[in-house]
Amino acid sequence: MPFEKWRQVSKLYPYDHIVIGYRTPKITYHPILFSPYCKGHLELWVHDYGVRDSGPGLIIFSKNHAKKILELVEREKNNVHHIICQCDAGISRSSATAAAISKILYNDDSFVFDSHRYVPNSHIYQTILKTNFESEIPLLNAL
Repeated sequence: MPFEKWRQVSKLYPYDHIVIGYRTPKITYHPILFSPYCKGHLELWVHDYGVRDSGPGLIIFSKNHAKKILELVEREKNNVHHIICQCDAGISRSSATAAAISKILYNDDSFVFDSHRYVPNSHIYQTILKTNFESEIPLLNAL
């Protein structure tokens, strides 16, 4: 979900949820306005690139970022109805995260990959899946 749309929706979203939000480093943002139904959030400041695109000043999604996502989902999965993933444009980083979480929890990521609305960041998707697989207590089939 794009950031500006999320700002409009966040105050009115009447379901218990968590938010995983991506921000591009060195860009100024308005603060996210959370509803009272938001039970947790994580902001990740990473560029929308993969590991092959590394260069000076680029912050690339890492295994540590994936661990933070998985820890939040693990902690809150039984307390919320929705996991909202959002980024600047709502096309690549957030869709990759949503697809990976859905694949882990429900073994289904088709709502992202069958849609022509998204272009998931393959590095983020694969890093989350690999980090979960290597975890001592993976989320797979956790619900």
